[in-house]
This record gives sequence, structure tokens and C-alpha cells, in this order.
Amino acid sequence: MTGTALHYLEATGAAALLCKGQISSHELTAALLERIDALEPQLRSYAYVDRDNALRQAEAADAARVQ
Repeated sequence: MTGTALHYLEATGAAALLCKGQISSHELTAALLERIDALEPQLRSYAYVDRDNALRQAEAADAARVQ
């Protein structure tokens, strides 16, 4: 992994790290959810964040990548 915090990555950079196996979908999703948690009280930009579903989908993506 690079020294850049995952939430600062562009989509192409995150995709490249995912393809190389340097990060997992779960790791990326968790980092983005943490960023949402940190900023949402000030931004109030989300009506609802489906954390559980996002993490389930990330885990499924990681499992599919292994196969």
C-alpha cells in the first residue's frame, strides 16, 4: 500500500491497488465508511449510509476475486 490514505485515492488508483491485491475491497470500504463517519456530522450529505450492506458487498467482491 502507498502512503496515501485510502479515502484520498482516485477511483483508478483504488482499482489498481485492488487488482494488484495490495488492498482488499473490505479494507477500502471500511476506510471510506470511516471517512463518512468523520465528516458526516459537519457535511450532512447522506440521508442513510447502509454500512452493513456495503461491507457485505465488499466481502463478496473479495471472495469473487480469490476464485
